Amino acid sequence: MRAALMEAVDRLQVVDDVELSDPRVGEVRVRIEHCGVCHSDLHFLDGSLPTALPAILGHEAAGVVEALGPGVTDLAEGDRVILTLRPPCGRCYWCVRGELSICPANASLAGTLADGDTRLRQGGRTVYRAGT
Repeated sequence: MRAALMEAVDRLQVVDDVELSDPRVGEVRVRIEHCGVCHSDLHFLDGSLPTALPAILGHEAAGVVEALGPGVTDLAEGDRVILTLRPPCGRCYWCVRGELSICPANASLAGTLADGDTRLRQGGRTVYRAGT
């Protein structure tokens, strides 16, 4: 997939060879159609907001579901969706109550999903998500 990849502070390049693994249980893969650049992306790029590297910038996005992981029943391929900066776990007290924005799994800026993986690779190395 194509991505704006930050290799180091003040070093951003567009690359076409980032690999995204198949969705796991409860996950979907989204083809990004629109992605905004916000001020936090600029903070990552200038180093004032640290992030694991290399990292994909751009966390305000919308797109189309192109693959479903096992157990996904509330979306279908072709559905249009918007993405959240940090996905909720879906299982904690707050998620069960519908308070997704205060899920404790959202508190990390490690650049990974809740299980510690990123699902992203480039030439065998892990690629992180800035701000997630």
